[in-house]
Amino acid sequence: MPLLLRSHQIGILGKSKALLWDQVNAKKKRHDTCAWKIIFGSPTQELQINVGWARAFAFRLLLMIDIGLLLFRAAGFLLGFTFGVQKIGWYVTAFHAGKSLSSIGLTPLIAHMGFPLPIILALWITLNESIGAFFVGIGLLTRFAAASLALGMIGALYTSVRLGEDWLRAALYFIIFLGLIFTGAGNFSIDRLLQTRKTKH
Repeated sequence: MPLLLRSHQIGILGKSKALLWDQVNAKKKRHDTCAWKIIFGSPTQELQINVGWARAFAFRLLLMIDIGLLLFRAAGFLLGFTFGVQKIGWYVTAFHAGKSLSSIGLTPLIAHMGFPLPIILALWITLNESIGAFFVGIGLLTRFAAASLALGMIGALYTSVRLGEDWLRAALYFIIFLGLIFTGAGNFSIDRLLQTRKTKH
């Protein structure tokens, strides 16, 4: 009988210890949860913080991309204010001198290289590197203007290689304008402004 009593008492004592241990663990869990909330916030708050951080990162990334595209498009201004203005000056001077179109600007060189329609090609190149380059710079009809300029740079690259001249400038312009065909002008452009207005209407 005494042994049975002791066993029963031991069983009760074991259950009491187990119950006490559960209570301690529950308090510890609540304490850890409160500490987590104090330090890190609730899981919902943590998710909101992560989403907010991701949005801020995406905004900064897109902003940097748009600034990069704006700088790339500045190549249009550089081309227009150097070679474009120069070629327009050739035509203005030739018209004042009463020269024929076949002797103006790049026409003799294009004919010498064996390209067809040298007069039309010379006029196209002049408009390409002046008005087309300006359009790329301001971001108007960017993909179309960039495609036309890239095509023109292929001809300039081919001519430079055949004549043994420096072809690096034409190659760099070609790469820039080719890239703009795929990327477009970006947010800092007239194309995007027109697109936004069209969407609102």
